[in-house]
Amino acid sequence: LQGSMDGENWVTLDRRQNEEFVGRFQTKRYDFETNVAYTHYRLNITENWGNSLFQQAEWRLIRVP
Repeated sequence: LQGSMDGENWVTLDRRQNEEFVGRFQTKRYDFETNVAYTHYRLNITENWGNSLFQQAEWRLIRVP
């Protein structure tokens, strides 16, 4: 997960490896800490277990006080 204020310069907020989703409609929660509310966010997926296809239905960023 990366954040940016201008859409050009990105800061890595969280990094995961070897994540496995065993079935459809699965929900996972990931927590990370930041004090910055970026104007842009992106998921940067670099590998997919050797598969060229990737599907995602939804993702949310939720601020927890």
